[in-house]
Amino acid sequence: MLSLENLYPLPNDYKVFMLWSNGGEGNIGSHYLSLWKIEDVIQQNNDYQIQKYLSEKTLAIGTDGGDNCIGFYFGESTTLFLQPLGDLDLSENRFLSASFTDLFIDWLRIRELK
Repeated sequence: MLSLENLYPLPNDYKVFMLWSNGGEGNIGSHYLSLWKIEDVIQQNNDYQIQKYLSEKTLAIGTDGGDNCIGFYFGESTTLFLQPLGDLDLSENRFLSASFTDLFIDWLRIRELK
């Protein structure tokens, strides 16, 4: 995790989760999340050319189990985004959540509302 932390200001909630799990996948409410192992994050970003096509301020951390990556945008505040891997055009980028923890809360809350 140290090499990744040297490159990106990883949010604490993500770091704590990854130290506990080092990735993983499964359903969260009606959504699916597949988090890459910490040692695979940089290689996956290089393979998909995330920073080249999106921004140096982005870091993909996994997928929705399908064709979309989930990642952090490190701007004024750090947020999570959803991006089709087949179309790495910023116009296709969608805000997902204000924080890593909020992603879980939001996805579980959606399930409760259904």
